[in-house]
Amino acid sequence: MKTLGSAMHDFSNPGRAETGFIKIGFLKPRLLAYGQASILFLLAAWLYGPLAIGLASQWWHDPNYTHGFFVPVFSLFLLWERRAKLAALRSQPAWSGLVILLFALLALVVSTVTSGFFLHRISFLLFLV
Repeated sequence: MKTLGSAMHDFSNPGRAETGFIKIGFLKPRLLAYGQASILFLLAAWLYGPLAIGLASQWWHDPNYTHGFFVPVFSLFLLWERRAKLAALRSQPAWSGLVILLFALLALVVSTVTSGFFLHRISFLLFLV
């Protein structure tokens, strides 16, 4: 018999747990992936938002860098053109991605401490990889 605060786990169905009031289903893997991607996007916007604004300002005001506006658009176009190939790829986590992410964050910290704008940009590129 279940009590008010107890939770029983159904081991025959690992994705479900029962409480005294309702049955709780765990999030589907796709929803979990969307949640993780949303958190990563918000963190990236918080960390690299000021840099992106500075880059856009430089692209707007410096005639030598006006092509910078076309790079993200062209990159998105290439992703769209190859979307069938990318969808067919099997998603596999790799520790090398974490190493690159940690290196990007280390470069961000060093560039913030030393006010190195070039290193800040390199950190942004590594983060996108």
